[in-house]
Amino acid sequence: MFKKTDIIYYLELQRTFEDILLYVSMHEDNFGTFSVKIENLFVSACSFLDSLCQTFIIANKESGKKFTGESQVPNFLKKSEAREYFNINDYQRIFQSEYDISKYEINLNCHSEHFVGNPIFFINQENREVNFCLIKPFENWDNSINPDWWKDFTSLKHNRLHNTKLGNLKNLTYALAATFIILSIKNEDTFKNALIDKEIYNVFFPNYWKVKGINTSRGNISFK
Repeated sequence: MFKKTDIIYYLELQRTFEDILLYVSMHEDNFGTFSVKIENLFVSACSFLDSLCQTFIIANKESGKKFTGESQVPNFLKKSEAREYFNINDYQRIFQSEYDISKYEINLNCHSEHFVGNPIFFINQENREVNFCLIKPFENWDNSINPDWWKDFTSLKHNRLHNTKLGNLKNLTYALAATFIILSIKNEDTFKNALIDKEIYNVFFPNYWKVKGINTSRGNISFK
């Protein structure tokens, strides 16, 4: 199955995350756990999220799309032409006004007390929704407040040796969940038409779309 570069990049981040979970169980009791490996992945996830948002906005503008919130973004034209960079406040204005992204819930499949090993099989066999452990990584964007995990990323980025405890499991989990959401928006047709490998759902499952059907031959799921 063809994979876009951004999907391949995300899957590498996800695989590293799954490796970490072999040693640290996914549970709220462990959210404060920090390490160099967790920190590195946290920084990589946030940096990749930044790249996803940048390329998504620029590509859509090049195709003629007008975003609802672009008038609220300072120097939007320059940024959309890659003459300046968008920042987290710009993303809030664009994605919140366009998608109401603060309401996007995502299931944490790998939670140790609510484990869903194969959400596609679970839906197909049980005819149920995957909604055991839901999180909203952009929850405060409806109040124009940036997520705590992004604030911690900024602090960590500027002084990694002093702020090592910010590279913890909770921040990493929310950052990777946010990355999954932006990736799915950027590749909406690929996700919704079941043109993506089922591995993508090992850790997270999107509850902001409705399940349309199960592709049993491909072992994948489509959304509407």
